[in-house]
Amino acid sequence: MNLLKAAGAALLIFTVSVAPLLAHHSIAGTYDASKVMTLKGVITSVELKNPHGWISLNGRIRNDNNAGPLVTGADRLRVQLRGLTVGLTVSHSAVDADGGFRIESISPAEYRVVAPNVPPELYVKDILLGGVDLMNQTLRVAEGAPIAGTLDVIVSPNVSQIDGAVLDDRGLPMPGVQAVLVPDRNRDHAELFRAATTDQTGHYTMRGLPPGDYKLFAWETLESFGYFDPDLLKRSEPQAKAVHIVELSKQNFDIVAIRP
Repeated sequence: MNLLKAAGAALLIFTVSVAPLLAHHSIAGTYDASKVMTLKGVITSVELKNPHGWISLNGRIRNDNNAGPLVTGADRLRVQLRGLTVGLTVSHSAVDADGGFRIESISPAEYRVVAPNVPPELYVKDILLGGVDLMNQTLRVAEGAPIAGTLDVIVSPNVSQIDGAVLDDRGLPMPGVQAVLVPDRNRDHAELFRAATTDQTGHYTMRGLPPGDYKLFAWETLESFGYFDPDLLKRSEPQAKAVHIVELSKQNFDIVAIRP
């Protein structure tokens, strides 16, 4: 008889030898689910099994020009696989001197590949696996199927900056409110949103921005992280300001805060 017991993330399977029941007795006839059943025997073997069929993924962080050592700060980057339908997030603990890393213990599921908390002196230009753009597509991991290829995470130091003022409808600066930069694409990637709180003069600054097309928002009042609400963004978009950012640029954008 096998008795299964969860042990952390694995299963311990104990094989127990017991004396045979008398042939004329039916266990179905004598078993009572409300009572504890005691089995006497000897454990003859212990087997450690992984019930999830975990998979690993090799990755590499490299410069966008494919030259020289990794740019400063790239070794602090951590790539994550975030499960879409299950509450799973897996990542790696370190990056080698040549940019290599390995993500272990990946369970079969569908994932979004993200690089949150990118150092401000860098931006992630591409995430590719076998030529597939994983910044705009998901990664599906099947049970028992190894992930072929290397995950290439391409980084660039050519970040940009915007600054400006948030104004009320009278044109007066508003201290202590947030200016929020929202990408036109991939709004389900929270790590692509940027927010900055205005100082006492109503001024804000955002650094370390990747190139792309954005909308710049500000609200007179807003709940914490309320800008992640897609319905709010849709209602507010006509009053947002279109922003186009290119590499190594520094631009100024003033914006009028949206009234509730």
